[in-house]
Amino acid sequence: MDITLETFRLVASVLVCVGVPILSMRLERKNKLFVWLNPIILCYAAGLISSLFLFQESNKQVLEGIMNVAILLAISLHLLNTKLSSIKTYGKDLIIAYLICVLLAGFFSTILCIINQNKLAEFDILSGMFAGLYSGGNLNLSAVGKSLGGSNELITSALYADIFSGTLLILFLISLGPHFYGLFLKKGKTTEPSTMPKGSNTEGFFDNPGSNLKGILIGFSILLLSLIPLAIPGLDESNKTLATFLLISVISLGIGQTNFVKPSYRFERSGDFFLLIFCTCISLNVDLAELLKLSKDLLPIIAILILCIMSSHILLCRLFNIDRNKTMVAFVAALYGVPFISQITNTLKAPSLLSGGIGLAVLGMAIGNVFGIAIAFITKYFAGLI
Repeated sequence: MDITLETFRLVASVLVCVGVPILSMRLERKNKLFVWLNPIILCYAAGLISSLFLFQESNKQVLEGIMNVAILLAISLHLLNTKLSSIKTYGKDLIIAYLICVLLAGFFSTILCIINQNKLAEFDILSGMFAGLYSGGNLNLSAVGKSLGGSNELITSALYADIFSGTLLILFLISLGPHFYGLFLKKGKTTEPSTMPKGSNTEGFFDNPGSNLKGILIGFSILLLSLIPLAIPGLDESNKTLATFLLISVISLGIGQTNFVKPSYRFERSGDFFLLIFCTCISLNVDLAELLKLSKDLLPIIAILILCIMSSHILLCRLFNIDRNKTMVAFVAALYGVPFISQITNTLKAPSLLSGGIGLAVLGMAIGNVFGIAIAFITKYFAGLI
């Protein structure tokens, strides 16, 4: 291939990976996205379309480096924004409903991946990715997949299969969902509105670049510290990667509980930005034919997994006498993360659950990596691989 064309494609790929996240965040802020569309979905789609014109093997190593830095920074910045002390303010029933959903995600991810191990490539990694996804969100799926050495095709195909099934499910939840859940659960009380927490998506990423830069520099410093395992002799590459992801999670979460970090540093918006860079980059950097094959294979598994989690969650929440509104908000917090909490609370006319739903979704990001990795090893153990 002509060297000029190779260079053009590489530069264009980098511009897409940075430009699309900026554009998607602006569209979100101005409420110009469809109800079922959020910046994460938009970035995956843009990356996939761009791969048709820009994908080439010689760029994979450069884009892999961008992806690794972006996902590690996204993890660090989101965890720096997590305050564990606020959990007690969310209400006992909402917390119980959320924990039930997370445990069900881990249980059914393990069972389904073991049952289908002959059909699924890297089934143990996949179980951990599903558990991370349905406890925190896309960030955790990607982080668990990367930390366990999953291929780009496996991670991206799982993300696309989740986007397809998840889009259908959220449309159901914000339309017929309340009526369906109301058949099994009591409605719940209507209370006063809750204000949106600081750092919401109403704030522009470039409104205060100085504060953003301070937060990013803290995250970058933690990232450099977390790379220490890469220099340890005797560790194989998979263990070095796993140690790096765990170390950045623990350090960031620990520092996030101190007064060293300030809300003005805008960790959440910066974390979102780097997560969107990762989303765009990983879908641009995959083999499309392999992606389509794996996504098709994963769709029925994810559909069954979601149905198992949802039905069992409703049953157990009824057993614990948890009302419909808290059950649905907890379910969305676990399966979707922060972006869709406001949509479900608006649908339910339960604005008082907004802060708790967002808080639990952020907590899911904090626990999702460790939880997903643990589920992957549990799956491997019960499958007889260790």
